[in-house]
Amino acid sequence: MPEAEYRQWQSSVAVPRRTIPRIDEIKVSGLLRADPAVVQRYIEQRVGEPLDIDTLERDLLRAYGDGHYERVDYSVTSPQPGRHVLTIMPLEKSWGPDYLRLGLRFEGSTRQGSNFLLRGGYHKTWLNDRGGELLATVELGSAIGASVELYQPVTLDHRWFVDALLDHKRERTDYYLRDARLSEYRSARSRLDLMAGMNLAMLGQLRAGWRESHIRYGLETGFDVFSELPGGSDSGWLLSLDLNRLDRLHFPRRGWAGRIGWFSSDRRGFSRADLEVRGAIPLQEWVLGGRMSWVGSPRGRLPLSEAGRLGGFLNLSGFASGQLIGDEVAYAHVRAERIIGQLPAGLRGDLRLGLAFEAGKVAEPYSIQKRDGWLRSLVVYLGGETPIGPVHLGISRGSGGATNAYLFVGTP
Repeated sequence: MPEAEYRQWQSSVAVPRRTIPRIDEIKVSGLLRADPAVVQRYIEQRVGEPLDIDTLERDLLRAYGDGHYERVDYSVTSPQPGRHVLTIMPLEKSWGPDYLRLGLRFEGSTRQGSNFLLRGGYHKTWLNDRGGELLATVELGSAIGASVELYQPVTLDHRWFVDALLDHKRERTDYYLRDARLSEYRSARSRLDLMAGMNLAMLGQLRAGWRESHIRYGLETGFDVFSELPGGSDSGWLLSLDLNRLDRLHFPRRGWAGRIGWFSSDRRGFSRADLEVRGAIPLQEWVLGGRMSWVGSPRGRLPLSEAGRLGGFLNLSGFASGQLIGDEVAYAHVRAERIIGQLPAGLRGDLRLGLAFEAGKVAEPYSIQKRDGWLRSLVVYLGGETPIGPVHLGISRGSGGATNAYLFVGTP
């Protein structure tokens, strides 16, 4: 949330800025559902030190970013001569703590036709004073699925937590021989993740745990080129590190984000590693951005369900979604986006005209490709944020004359 918006809802400060009192006590008041430690974990002001208003306002903004409060105010009072008390006053939302959420994802392209996904969710927050949450979702469309996730902080400061996820999904996967779509498979996958983790201050999360999964495949149309495609059960240890310092979820102007993931399966004799780095830098009316990713198998060979994939919008855009698949996949792009205004239907965010240069490589492909080595793609697009989510409209051209055009609603 930008600082200008924060100041619109922040109440007037009880102490003029020219007065710098020394704080003798800090307390949180007004909470009905949350424990005061949930808010106090953001406050860097210390007892016995002069009031740092700029740092305090930054900390209140972070607390507000949890999404549980209508506003977060503060006051400094002097109940006794020479004694100053800093009171943090979060006002919990009058609606909730249960929410119904709806999401839409639509992708239409000239190479693959259209796919859509409608997602509905029930989100219950504050199961207890430590901030436990329950999220149940249902997906309908090109994929069909359901999931239930329980997130429970273990400590009052939310530093440590446990998380359990159970989901089931049926989805379509296309497989290509050179540039021709040869087969269409339908997969059904069930998964159980049991995780424990740590919140890394304002940076992100570190998670570790165990996964049990079961997958099976069925041919829908075309040639059964993967007749030996193994299904069955799998299990193994998971580890992930997610960091995010981007200033916005969609169309960020500045910041960076990164992810490292690892999964090891002794049952099937492989391990999967993946990493991704993203960034954005503002330059007057421009935003320069980029993304790099890699998926590979340090041990054994990745099964088809865990393989890396290229193709689709801003993932080697000249090729169809998932057209390129293999045991080791690398990708990178740089992009320049010109901020040209606001969408007429937009509530926030920018309307941007973008140009992206992409490169990707499948080192060990699982199907015959028309071109090997590093593949390139150039995409021009128009994008912005609307009440139904981010929208992109673009056209791309890839190596060997591969072309594609997109209309994308949702997150690529």
